Amino acid sequence: MNKLTLNLGLALAILCASCGAWAQSEVGQATRQAKLLELAETLQQRDAYDRQQALQAATKLGIPLRRELPNGTVLELQRIVPGVGPIFYVTNNVDAADTVSTDEVWPGGSAGLNLDGAGLVVGEWDGGAVFDAHPDFAGRLTQVDGAGAYSNHSTHVAGTLAGAGDWLYAEARGMAYAAQLNAWDWNSDTAEMAAAAAGGLLISNHSYGIAAGWLYMGGLPPDTWWWIGGENNTDLEDPNFGYYDTETQLWDQIAFDAPQYLIVKAAGNDRSDTGPAPGEEYTVIDQNGNFLFTSTLPRPPDCAPAGYDCLPTNSVAKNVLTVGAVDDLPGGYSPLSGPNSVLMSPFSSWGPTDDGRIKPDLVGNGVFLLSTWVDSPYYAVAAGTSMAAPNVTGSLLLMQEHYQDTHGPGSFLRGASLKALAIHTADEAGGADGPDYAFGWGLLNAKAAAEVITGDGADHRIIEASLANGATDSVEISVTNPDAALRATLVWADPPGTPPAPALDPADLMLVNDLDLRIGKGPTTWQPWVLNPAAPADAATTGDNIRDNVEQVLVSGGGTGTFVIEVSHKGTLLDAAAQHYSLIISIETPPPTNGGLLVNENFSGGLPAGWSVDTLSGVSWTVNSPVPGDPRLDNLTGGAGNFAMVDNGWVNRTYTSLVMPEFDLSANTGVVLRFNSAFGHDTYESINVDLSTNGGSSWSNVWMWQGFNPFPTPYSLDLSNQAAGQPSVILRFRFDSHAEVQGDYWQIDDVQLEVFGGGGGGGGGDAPGLASNPSPADGATGVDINADLSWSAGSGATSHIVFFGTDATPDETEEKPEQGTTSFEPGTLAYSTTYYWKVDEVNANGTTTGAVWSFTTGAAPSKVHVADIEGAGPAGNGNRWHAQARVTVSSDGAPESGVLVEGSWSSGTNGSGSCTTDGAGQCTIERNNIRNASSVLFTVDNLSKSGFEYDSNLDVLGELVINEGDQFDVGDLFPTAVDDNYATSENTELSGVNVLDNDDLGDGGTVTGFDAASALGGSVSITDNGDLSYTPPADTTGTDTFGYTLTDADGDFDTATVTVEISGGGGGGGFTLSVTPYKVKGVHTVDLSWSGATSGSVDICRDGGLIGSTANSGADTDSTGNKGGGVTYVYQVCEAEPDVNTCGNPAATCSNTAGATF
Repeated sequence: MNKLTLNLGLALAILCASCGAWAQSEVGQATRQAKLLELAETLQQRDAYDRQQALQAATKLGIPLRRELPNGTVLELQRIVPGVGPIFYVTNNVDAADTVSTDEVWPGGSAGLNLDGAGLVVGEWDGGAVFDAHPDFAGRLTQVDGAGAYSNHSTHVAGTLAGAGDWLYAEARGMAYAAQLNAWDWNSDTAEMAAAAAGGLLISNHSYGIAAGWLYMGGLPPDTWWWIGGENNTDLEDPNFGYYDTETQLWDQIAFDAPQYLIVKAAGNDRSDTGPAPGEEYTVIDQNGNFLFTSTLPRPPDCAPAGYDCLPTNSVAKNVLTVGAVDDLPGGYSPLSGPNSVLMSPFSSWGPTDDGRIKPDLVGNGVFLLSTWVDSPYYAVAAGTSMAAPNVTGSLLLMQEHYQDTHGPGSFLRGASLKALAIHTADEAGGADGPDYAFGWGLLNAKAAAEVITGDGADHRIIEASLANGATDSVEISVTNPDAALRATLVWADPPGTPPAPALDPADLMLVNDLDLRIGKGPTTWQPWVLNPAAPADAATTGDNIRDNVEQVLVSGGGTGTFVIEVSHKGTLLDAAAQHYSLIISIETPPPTNGGLLVNENFSGGLPAGWSVDTLSGVSWTVNSPVPGDPRLDNLTGGAGNFAMVDNGWVNRTYTSLVMPEFDLSANTGVVLRFNSAFGHDTYESINVDLSTNGGSSWSNVWMWQGFNPFPTPYSLDLSNQAAGQPSVILRFRFDSHAEVQGDYWQIDDVQLEVFGGGGGGGGGDAPGLASNPSPADGATGVDINADLSWSAGSGATSHIVFFGTDATPDETEEKPEQGTTSFEPGTLAYSTTYYWKVDEVNANGTTTGAVWSFTTGAAPSKVHVADIEGAGPAGNGNRWHAQARVTVSSDGAPESGVLVEGSWSSGTNGSGSCTTDGAGQCTIERNNIRNASSVLFTVDNLSKSGFEYDSNLDVLGELVINEGDQFDVGDLFPTAVDDNYATSENTELSGVNVLDNDDLGDGGTVTGFDAASALGGSVSITDNGDLSYTPPADTTGTDTFGYTLTDADGDFDTATVTVEISGGGGGGGFTLSVTPYKVKGVHTVDLSWSGATSGSVDICRDGGLIGSTANSGADTDSTGNKGGGVTYVYQVCEAEPDVNTCGNPAATCSNTAGATF
């Protein structure tokens, strides 16, 4: 085992002068370079051939090889892959720098650095040439491949990467604004990437990907939307989403062979691709490369139904950094404002990959970025993951610059290390701690990443090493601050995976070398974050990650002591060769303690006491009651009940402020303002938050929004820099139409002002430390439903507030009464349920918000019960006799062996006994030598078996009187009813069959009941002896079902289902319909086939209602959108008539009805 010992309190003190096992090993550069150049040559030849084939196909079909779409997206045919289909490439800033804190590492920023990218090269592949005449690129742009067709998209991306921002708009400054930009168009991209990586390129940006699913083309139908997800009626999801294909494999190969090269890839914008309106014609491109095939078949939007699984191919590569897009975050992220301040864009594609890996990796700013443009006025605002990716790429190039500045000329991080750094320092985003399939690992924080580089060897540690086959590497860390958190992030460039055969959502794991990261202290081991791809919306838990080549372990509330960080692997490494990896370790200082809420206002009592309205012109703020359903006057903020509103209505020149009371924040170190908002805008007006520190004599603007946002939006503003420590703070919400008749309305609700450090508005002393050492352990599974909770108190805590429930973000609705002990009894819990809890520690100086812990209870045990008790009373010696109780135990209707039966005797004798059931579920308990009583009472007291639970409510018998001389029944038998399947024709009675023919009648069984209400409404009759008569509903085909009960002479019973298949041909004229039900990813789907219709179009009716009209093609498919079972749909097809609803219309010409049962 390789070992490095570190001593960490708030800093890492390296205790070994030379740690060779952990030093950065040299990569075999010559060998890797030769591989890359060989790959580049091979791919150049392939791409030339593919390009020629694509040109021939486009010419033959009369479509352009390249199109620029109305929304600015560029689409270009690259190649046609047999059996897969046509491959199209599709394109997928000061505010951006502010959002990810890159401005803080620029000259003059708060990090004290001077990073601008000078002397380094960033690569860009995109949909065309960058406009090299733009002044913002003067002398720093090379179009390496000589492409000549300028592209607005390419130019916009380039500006975000490296635009100087010194011509017309300083706001258009790129992330690495002094770097050299080398650009290529996307033709032959993979070959060019291999060659550039061989030449030493460190990082490149790729704001494009393959087109998948729905593609908005912007023309008239059928050219408004294209569907490229498969030609069959059952193709409802593009299999390219989440799929690891051969091109993805090549990108992983390049990254594996070029250890210091990082590929940054835009996630894609498919979550906003809804497809055409119902009935609208669209174009289908089939999997053989045939274009311009039109259809009106309904297909769901991309990413349906919940937004997940819509990352196309290259976005799922293991060794690239995949970037999603979020809104602007003015002022940057603050831990005090929290994850809710990071707002997801409506378009950014979400994971998981088909094999369940965590993608995207992180998010950047991709909404309304100002950057360079080809056309006048040479700047434009654009949105998309195409904009978020260069926001991240340019920022990470600055990290390479900073690493070289601090570690010596020519020193650069490996690509895996740069990726690990970005993930390790990303700000938490999303609804729960840990990664998710929407935000990935969080929002890039360039300042935090730079601080890790600055503190490498002190506060932090960046380790680049190689793990030998069969080895385990370890680091020992001593933590002395009880409130600090320990975080470790492991990333490795994994060998390329083997693509599975093309299919929908193949789950084959693409991970080749499965490394493992663990942190241990004594008997406790912390495991990495994991997600469940089968439930992508679930919060992250911890466990063994078998999918990702990124692992992160977070120890929060672990207390002080020595921790051991270990890197190991499963199985055998590929070719038994060592695997390079990157490990980053940090001790994280706890945030300021929570001093409480100074304001928590929902306007339920009207204008709050101490608040005021100050109006200079136009209309004033009012507190309104909601008008349910009204598009303007309902509560649109996401809250409930009353709300504050400026109702401008586009008719007033309004300047009005809603002013909060004055607060003394001199003792506080952190201040956060939160509120919910909805804003109906026009053009020029703005909504603002202003702050005054001099009693309202003057104001500074701390937040402004201009732009359409009528959606419920929570805002969280960290005002610590402006308000903390100030003895006089006033805040106001200001609506300003800028002297124009502008703006519709602004609503706000649920206003909170939270302070940190020093308590609620004043005070001194130390707030308590964090609660730690939860029991059950964080992430524990299989927890008993009667478990109690306990924890170790934070230092200085005098009382504790427990929050407990099933919400991943516990709030006041789950708050329990304040208590003085460190244990809590939640009562009996539900089986198979994940519970979340936290403990806020309290003392006179404030409240410290606890970390959220979770555990999952075990599955409910199967139930056993007494199915029967039989008694016997054989004679004994003299005048004595023996009582025998034979107990039969069942579970889910079947005999259960191995059950311990405990019983007792009374009413004539006393005592108890036990026995264990055999394979028939039976065993016998005896009471010997009974005298002076002719009968006794036997009672079953308990049944027990591991993994089972005794439910006496299910007992058929619980006790039995046994008489002297009784005898056991000879072979007490249970009846068994067997499901039956029959067939008949439309409008034809089924008779002459007996449902008992296949049944075991037990002790003489008869039919004691049946379900006369069949699924399709047929007429059912079954005699006691099992003779069946069944008449299907008129003019109906399909599958009908009903049930019956078989009971024997001892009262034992069983049930069965009868299924009748009704075929066509029994009537209804020449217009006939048949249906075939099946499921697509659990969704009820029905193929309809009809003949005999004479009109040009038909109406499709389901359960008597019209669901759509279509051409009279004889076939259609209905995707109901429903899941589950126990439902039957009744279909009918009718000749369509203008302006007439034919469904259920007796005058219409319609087929027979046909039922589809799930």
